[in-house]
Amino acid sequence: MPLRALGLPIVSISDHLHEVGTNAFVTTANPAVFSLQRFSELLQQSLENRPFVPGPRIWLVHWAPSRGAAQRILGRPEDDDGACGTPPAELIPAGAVPEYGSIFAVLRSSGASPRASGFRTAQDGKRIYRSIETPRVGFYFRGPGDDDNEPPFGISVLLFRPKDE
Repeated sequence: MPLRALGLPIVSISDHLHEVGTNAFVTTANPAVFSLQRFSELLQQSLENRPFVPGPRIWLVHWAPSRGAAQRILGRPEDDDGACGTPPAELIPAGAVPEYGSIFAVLRSSGASPRASGFRTAQDGKRIYRSIETPRVGFYFRGPGDDDNEPPFGISVLLFRPKDE
């Protein structure tokens, strides 16, 4: 989906991260990052279904309680302000509560094959987060240890991959 097609006030936080509402953020990719074949396919789909709107395409949607938390999701821990919030129930797996242990258990029991990772490290060596990831959704946690009751500080939903794999 083109960023301009949202029809909402957009605040650009960085080249690819934009705030589109309260606790709502999107990551964009410029169409130039697509392979020529994939871009042609997307262009053809756009022409068949609706007028083509040029510009950056939304490929990730994020919930985060602040701009700083959203930036931490994308690898900038120095911008995190430590804000906390409650994610929308629609982003939490059915039957889970917004806590690390519950989300992981429900995803595992549903057959989603979640991957729990330890801390991801930024280029400057700072720890960013630990996460639970599925092919389409990532849940991010600040805590340094095995706290099953920790709520997520961010959730990302992949709309499509910007490069062919």
